[in-house]
Amino acid sequence: MRQAVPPRSELSKVILVFLFGGALGAVLVAFIITRPTLKHVFFATREWSLLPLPSYWALTSCAFVFGLTSSYIFSTFRNWLTIRVSRYQAFGAIAVATAMPLLLSFLSSSKNLLALLITPVVVSILLSVALFVLTYRWYVSATALMLFVFFLGSILASIPDLFTTASPEWFEAFNYLIRASLISAVCGWWLARASRPQVRIRMQSI
Repeated sequence: MRQAVPPRSELSKVILVFLFGGALGAVLVAFIITRPTLKHVFFATREWSLLPLPSYWALTSCAFVFGLTSSYIFSTFRNWLTIRVSRYQAFGAIAVATAMPLLLSFLSSSKNLLALLITPVVVSILLSVALFVLTYRWYVSATALMLFVFFLGSILASIPDLFTTASPEWFEAFNYLIRASLISAVCGWWLARASRPQVRIRMQSI
């Protein structure tokens, strides 16, 4: 028994749609958190760095879910995704998504270095759990790729600092743009792979 893979063209389209959806949500977040008058709403200053407040995690989580939902609706409308989600699966995924900003707020407020280091692991696992609830399938490679994107985002977001001095909130915005876009694309790949039912390969005698 093996799982049928969606046509390459459909898979690529779904990934691109989810990439764009994640980027769209991230741009909205960047537009909001970089407003000077709203800085105190989303960040607290700790020495030379910014500490994200619970409102920041709530905003980014809502924007990410908005990007995923919009991408899913569009891909389903275009018949690129054939997976159907029941109300119980949707409620389960929403429950997991609701727990994410709460955990991230707790971890970011902790002064323990270990808590900050495990944040990418927590996010990757929670997203994978939510996708498992929606699809009843778990792709270890996708979970590992999400974890890699977290570290990649921080590296890429720090590149502009080599050439110019940007405010910390712009670093957070650029960092979130990279992470949200790529992780959303991974989620699209996950849903596309799970869209096709398993097929049984039968050996026919000649």
